[in-house]
Amino acid sequence: MAKVQLRKCKQTVKTSQANYYTNIPVIAYAKQQVEPYVSCSTPQDLEVREFSYFLLSGSNDRPVTLQLKGPKGQAFTKTLARSGYSDVKYSDGMSYKTIGNVGHLVINNFEDRRIIKQFDSLFTQISATKGLIIDIRDNGGGDGDIAFHILAALTNKPFRTSAYKIPHYRSVPGTIMQWEEHDAGTGMPNGKLLYDKPVILLISAQTYSAAEDFTVAFDDLKRGKMIGQATGGSTGQPVSFDLPGGGKARICGKHDMYPDGKEFVGVGIMPDIPVERKAADLLKGKDAVLVKALEILK
Repeated sequence: MAKVQLRKCKQTVKTSQANYYTNIPVIAYAKQQVEPYVSCSTPQDLEVREFSYFLLSGSNDRPVTLQLKGPKGQAFTKTLARSGYSDVKYSDGMSYKTIGNVGHLVINNFEDRRIIKQFDSLFTQISATKGLIIDIRDNGGGDGDIAFHILAALTNKPFRTSAYKIPHYRSVPGTIMQWEEHDAGTGMPNGKLLYDKPVILLISAQTYSAAEDFTVAFDDLKRGKMIGQATGGSTGQPVSFDLPGGGKARICGKHDMYPDGKEFVGVGIMPDIPVERKAADLLKGKDAVLVKALEILK
């Protein structure tokens, strides 16, 4: 995501040890010192992890100094501590506002069950709009039941959810892993709440797991256009285990698919209308994906 924003930046790491890196262009630093150690599901997933989550990783006691350029080309440096990071907070799970007569519903996770009550309490406001934008571009997933509660209020007919298969490991040495396959599930409409006006879904490479299950069901239902970038392409359900020498690893323990068997794991769910983020838009504070959605609804 931040790749275009940082393309012309340089990174300097100051440390008392001899083996440090200094005055390295950010792209070169990421390729040499970050990318080899990052696991990912898709190229877009790699870019997010390489330039967002892991770019400034390092020891807590070694701050990193960045050489940056501002919107008007002015150069400056910024030293950042490698500590104090926190993930999306539950309180930031959902937000809502109206833009003219269009609703903009941002859902940043499907983990916090308070989102269900929050969505229901907002529904009167949402139903008064002439169009709705659901924004899950920063949604890393969580509980599919929360996701489908939202979708159930957007339709008056049953909808299909992902088909999937999960592995079963044989305890007998030398035997192969067996897969247990599950057909697509069925979600039922809310019955009380119904939003039947135009809906647009915003997605990105930071849309993962249960948020991708929501996207699959939304797409299969043909409820509206999807705008943005391809999703991360991973269904989550991580299985963690230790590695020799003290390392740890995680693998995806569930293989989700479209109801008809179409693959998105390792590929990503493609938007109907691709809109890439550009450095010029970021510097101007312009959200090109949201702008495109508003243009279509209006």
